Amino acid sequence: MLELLALALEDGWAYVRRDGVIQFARPPYRKDACHTVAESAVEDAVTKHGFMASTETFDEWDHLTSYVRQRVEETQPDVPSAEEIGRAYWEVAEKRDLALALDHVE
Repeated sequence: MLELLALALEDGWAYVRRDGVIQFARPPYRKDACHTVAESAVEDAVTKHGFMASTETFDEWDHLTSYVRQRVEETQPDVPSAEEIGRAYWEVAEKRDLALALDHVE
């Protein structure tokens, strides 16, 4: 069970409880890129940094991240998603820039 504890609608940063451990997640929401944090970090995020408290629960990581992306997009309808920006980049980038980008992926 995954519990969304807090969410920043501006950028999609989130605090999630997974298997009893609180983790900080941010786009692109890879499970292996989450950082374990103390419960006090969630409280600070909500009371000091403008995060929205949440009690939403999810069975799968993909469902949680879809929900977070949807909420962020609802608050920023005119801002393109990271996926849209990435696709646009590939369409206009020069060959040398593409080569550099692909070198970093490998």
